[in-house]
Amino acid sequence: QINQTFVDTIRMTGGNNETRFLLIAGFNTNIDQTCDERFKMPADSAENKLLLSVHYYDPWSYAGASTAAGATLWGTKGDFEYMDQQLGKLTRFTQQGYGVVIGEYAALPGSDGLKANTLAYHKHFLDLCDYYDLTSCLWDCPVSVFYPTTNPWPAEYVTPLFQSYQGKLQIFMGDGIEEADLEPTEATEPVKVPFFCTPYPTTTTSSRV
Repeated sequence: QINQTFVDTIRMTGGNNETRFLLIAGFNTNIDQTCDERFKMPADSAENKLLLSVHYYDPWSYAGASTAAGATLWGTKGDFEYMDQQLGKLTRFTQQGYGVVIGEYAALPGSDGLKANTLAYHKHFLDLCDYYDLTSCLWDCPVSVFYPTTNPWPAEYVTPLFQSYQGKLQIFMGDGIEEADLEPTEATEPVKVPFFCTPYPTTTTSSRV
């Protein structure tokens, strides 16, 4: 009901609000709870202008652990399959024509550094987002991935993970917009958009977004 009230309230104000895209948070932004049959997307007077948002930090004992030393291990066949199964559930919405945004995801760095298999976790996640036609936003707060003064990611991690990008990215930071220069490479895979950014020329992982 609250999502329906949100949509109706925005639309009735007129102007651009009659047709602008609206982001609808899934229940608790949890994939399982959002994919429960009891969760319904609201009705909308505008056509194809609703997006669904959920988060992904599974398992929290790994992705959300405050230290690398205290995190559970990740990287078994079952771990990869579980991530595939969870993101695959969201096809329930993409097949209905809704764009899906993973509004937050990350294997968060610990206070003592990166966790084992951080690169594999993120790479598999981004590959699945391409496969299932999802757009994702890396949770990077405080800024760490592309901010030189606090960057805990070794260059050999960052470069292969984002090598499909070409040119520059405008990255929206808390204190403004910064440009990240990435060495152009021949993209052999679909371009991934793993955080809230605007690559140019304009490209996203989903034609609906």
